[in-house]
Amino acid sequence: MEAIRDIMMPDAPALVAGPAGAVWLDRDGEIHSLRLDAVSKRMRGGPPPLLCHLPATARRLNIDAFPALDLLELFAFVHPGRFCVPTPRGLAVALGLPVPHDHEAEVISLSTMTRALLQRLAAVSAEPQTISIAQAMSAGGWGWGHFVLAAMGGSVDATPA
Repeated sequence: MEAIRDIMMPDAPALVAGPAGAVWLDRDGEIHSLRLDAVSKRMRGGPPPLLCHLPATARRLNIDAFPALDLLELFAFVHPGRFCVPTPRGLAVALGLPVPHDHEAEVISLSTMTRALLQRLAAVSAEPQTISIAQAMSAGGWGWGHFVLAAMGGSVDATPA
């Protein structure tokens, strides 16, 4: 059996936006409860945040779509055609992970879910066609590209944003 490669994880904050407010997990591991209108200020100048379901998050924040590492995109790449409820809780269920029960637990779980998805890629022998698709997506600006390629053992030409 092949050893699982080390997983390259994003050094990024995480974000969960609810109807009444948002929870931000900064890169130092500190959790911040924010008003929805304060989130865009947090995002300025930093790396794109981890989140689940960018369109819904942007709607809740009442802003246009923004650069983000959407775990639903990563899930769709790792498990093409497999259904998942598009929430952190739904993603946890689909991955067989503990289900978070509040927004603070959800924001913490995003990193765990990221690691689980990338480990699934690292644990299987990737077909050359899959690596080629990931390389093309990465070259096209897909935020997950570098992390996916590293997990699959593919060529990573540049450092991630």
